[in-house]
Amino acid sequence: MQIPGDRKLNFEPNFTLKSSLLVVQDKVQYRRKKILELREKGFSNVSISEQLRYSLSTVEKDIARIRYGLILQENEPYV
Repeated sequence: MQIPGDRKLNFEPNFTLKSSLLVVQDKVQYRRKKILELREKGFSNVSISEQLRYSLSTVEKDIARIRYGLILQENEPYV
């Protein structure tokens, strides 16, 4: 018996934890791409954080991760 006004929860059938993580990863990749574009144009970390409306620490962490990723790529042997 269903109570009037009671609604069933409607979950998306294709929703999985993996699919939700992919959305988050896409957002992070997009943010890092924008940060990298502005760094290449000569913007300071403070300017980037103000323009993109992210905290300065987020911008600095992303730049560090980008650099770390580039270092890892340089050290990989060519196949």
